[in-house]
Amino acid sequence: MERFNSFIGKITPKYIRKIIRIIQFRINRMYHERIAFVFFTKDSIFRSIWKHNYWGADESFSGPGSTLEQAGNLISNFPQFLDEFEIKSIIDAPCGDFNWMNIAIKSAPKIKYIGGDVVPEIIQFLNTKYQIPNVHFRIFDITKDPFPISDVWLARAIFFHLSNRDIYLALENFVKSEIPYILTTNCVTELDHKNIDIKTGGWRSLNLKLPPFNFPADTLWEIDDSKHPQPKMKLSLWTRSQVEKLLPALNTSLRL
Repeated sequence: MERFNSFIGKITPKYIRKIIRIIQFRINRMYHERIAFVFFTKDSIFRSIWKHNYWGADESFSGPGSTLEQAGNLISNFPQFLDEFEIKSIIDAPCGDFNWMNIAIKSAPKIKYIGGDVVPEIIQFLNTKYQIPNVHFRIFDITKDPFPISDVWLARAIFFHLSNRDIYLALENFVKSEIPYILTTNCVTELDHKNIDIKTGGWRSLNLKLPPFNFPADTLWEIDDSKHPQPKMKLSLWTRSQVEKLLPALNTSLRL
């Protein structure tokens, strides 16, 4: 009886709201994983993720990786990267809600920045909220839309959400561009890690340096890009020509 009374004493309005939020989060996850990721088109999947806050992050609907804390090291090292590789223009796709980049871009006001995302509502939101010189937002599908002329494609926190096929299509599309570099997220794993395939919209630990992708182990530039409790990740830089050399073998491996 004493334990029951103790439990009843904990049932406050705040506690009830917390329980309801947990239930809503789990229902949201189940809906996306069993319905949206299976039956929706790619743009509809990411629209639903944005609309329903699939990742459950308070600060950013783009997920926990887009918080200022998780992107802190990148924000700090952003100016050094731009200077070292003489970056004057960036295509950031997907740009998400511009949460952390809004801070990083302030260190480089002369940089030409294009933020692209497949979700029209995100682009509408960004164009309404931000009016920054040299900053533009546009609807952009990395798997098929022609890349604009830029010095680097920032593909942060995206490939581990895509199926292997969509990753290949994005890389193939990138190779058709004139952009010299790709700066992308890479998960840090054991050497025996297996890169599994997923439905686009989900998540898995993805090490691009391992099969079937086999990106070069040596990168041009690399920094830590995650903090506990998120899985360990790095932001890694490769050239377009390096990616181009990988595509034939990747195509064969994926049987596309």
